Amino acid sequence: MALMFFPRGGSAQVARYMARALPRAGWEVTLVSGSLGAEGEESNARTFFADAPELHPVDYTEALDAPDPLLADPPFHPSFEDRPGAPDRIFAGVDEETYEHLVSAWERELAAAGAGDADVIHLHHLTPMNEAAERAFPDVPRIGHLHGTELLMLREIDEGLHPGWAHAEEWAERMRGWARACERLFVLSPDAVRRVPALLGVDAERVVWAPNGFDPVAFDRRPLEQQVTDHRDETSIHPGRGRAGETHAELLRRRRRLGVEVEDDLHVVGDETDRHQHRGRGAGGMQLPEAVVDVRLQPRDLGGARP
Repeated sequence: MALMFFPRGGSAQVARYMARALPRAGWEVTLVSGSLGAEGEESNARTFFADAPELHPVDYTEALDAPDPLLADPPFHPSFEDRPGAPDRIFAGVDEETYEHLVSAWERELAAAGAGDADVIHLHHLTPMNEAAERAFPDVPRIGHLHGTELLMLREIDEGLHPGWAHAEEWAERMRGWARACERLFVLSPDAVRRVPALLGVDAERVVWAPNGFDPVAFDRRPLEQQVTDHRDETSIHPGRGRAGETHAELLRRRRRLGVEVEDDLHVVGDETDRHQHRGRGAGGMQLPEAVVDVRLQPRDLGGARP
């Protein structure tokens, strides 16, 4: 499975939970991903994908300081969004020479990750990785996973909204060709199932609805009695009572006496009454921390258990 971008958006979240879940379904997974910054930063692939079974990161950190980041080795990735001055200029503005450099670099990275021995190559988005996989490993089936940003760029090209995108038509043709070369295209919504065949010129039966989900191992119910959880300097307190008859303010004071820090981030779970009570001054006139985060989830939404 491969993601051209460093971890920064929804596609990285999808790649992460797929890398966790697929081994439980019997697949061996190697994840190839862009990476930016030192370990410990969320944009660093080894940090973000720490629990991936096998990871092949492609480090873009030095590319940021290159005269042209997209011509560095390895090259920084382009973008589906046009943000003037950003190092990741839009795909539709990337010329032929730079495009070939990107493809060549990704042929090398995919080969180093063992793509030639894979049963299937799962590619997030439609990018030069598709061309690299098709050139270097033509006999390995490819799955394309669309996340929406590539479709938005294609639509803007079709509507002629950006005459300054000098290579827009070439990129639209390439992306449609990559889509047609995939055995299956995963999309995120039933609406995309209907729209994508016409937009990309692919057979409808090859477009599969694969909605984003959640990892039930990472996100699960916690025992009712765990009303305070101290983790990474964040304290989560359910607005229900602690001991019999104990108010929220009394609960906080008691936790402080026990040495539990509650001054950093307070995550409040409950209904509107609970949330209003925890803004500014809480019950009993106690000053609450400034950083109050409302988690708009009710115990009934969790089948009776509390987070």
